[in-house]
Amino acid sequence: MSKKAESVSPNDRERRGPPGIIAKINAAGGQLTPRKLILNGILTNISNKVYETKIDYYKIGKVIGKGAFGKVNLAINRLTGKFVALKSINKTYMTDESSLKKIMQEYNILKRARHQNIVRLYESFDTDSHTVYVMEVCGGGDLLTYVRRRRKLKEDLAKHVFRQLVQGLTYVHSKRVLHRDIKLDNILLTSEGDVKICDFGVSKLVQSKNQIQHEQCGTPAYIAPEVFKGKGYKGFQSDVWSAGVVLYAMLFGTVPFKATNMGELQQQIINVQCSWGKPGDISEGALSMLKRILEADPNKRLTPQQIMIDPWMQLTEQQISKIEVFTQHEKEKIISDFEYYNQKKEDGKAGDDPFLEQKLQSTQNSIIKNNTTKSVILAPFNSTKSHISDTFYKRDSIQELLVSKSVLNFANKCKEINR
Repeated sequence: MSKKAESVSPNDRERRGPPGIIAKINAAGGQLTPRKLILNGILTNISNKVYETKIDYYKIGKVIGKGAFGKVNLAINRLTGKFVALKSINKTYMTDESSLKKIMQEYNILKRARHQNIVRLYESFDTDSHTVYVMEVCGGGDLLTYVRRRRKLKEDLAKHVFRQLVQGLTYVHSKRVLHRDIKLDNILLTSEGDVKICDFGVSKLVQSKNQIQHEQCGTPAYIAPEVFKGKGYKGFQSDVWSAGVVLYAMLFGTVPFKATNMGELQQQIINVQCSWGKPGDISEGALSMLKRILEADPNKRLTPQQIMIDPWMQLTEQQISKIEVFTQHEKEKIISDFEYYNQKKEDGKAGDDPFLEQKLQSTQNSIIKNNTTKSVILAPFNSTKSHISDTFYKRDSIQELLVSKSVLNFANKCKEINR
């Protein structure tokens, strides 16, 4: 060993951290920009072998989604410059055991999931007021918005999306996990058009595929008949039914079951009372497979494996190559929404940064629990609260879901600042 190497103690080596990076930042002679000061702190933690993630590691941008316990912000990792989605959960909603169990269930499932059609969880950390999940960002938005924009999808495109949904569902089931809330809202698209299943908040890990379930959960328009019957059910085939409702919505532009009250909706689903369209609306192959997925008897319903080998589901390489998930205009919109500029003006001053930085507790992006109508929605495409009878909300089971909220009215000056 050379003398130069001998003069460096093991402790010195540990403190050095990534060679040359901190030295490069400190080369500014003490005149560090705010961004470099933050990077210096991050790299000091790394060099001292303190790997605990902090909120300062991320630049937080606009809200891209809201859920029952928090929201999802677009964010940038300050070290890598890569986009991520930060799902922040307000700890004030984690006081009761059921809420905490729901949140931890999702974490435990996602941290073990490794599949191209399941949204990826990179890491998690805590702040004083939030639990934060750092997740894969899906620039294409959710499938509900995508289908609404197009009214309905062409068969090859619907087939392409559905194949990926079934592949993701097959993987989830192979891990003995019931998703229990498959719907258009919970299927995301990446900027490349790949499908990602998300939101495992009501999911459940079971001992075997034959384990009987009794809970009724999910979004009513997507719930399988056996769940409503209240006699117990095996949950894997119930997920397949929900996926069938998604396929129906993609092909017809509406959900198959629509009603003005929960009792009527249940009867429609139990008896499979839905319209199969006019002749020629969809191909015979699509109609045949759809009817075998939306089969009232779960034992006769197609399994994910049977769906994948169905003749209608097959796509040639030539067909796949012609599928365009996004139009050119949509691609440009995605790029503009997710592009980050940190350019400087000609006079040397920093230019305007369109990536508006927010805080997790920002009043502009305040955390709001889901509107109760979203939890009990009957037909996502054409039902509103006004279509549902008042007696529906007086049911004890629904009253438990209602959350009292207080509203703050801000003065015009505050509104202008927020805007």
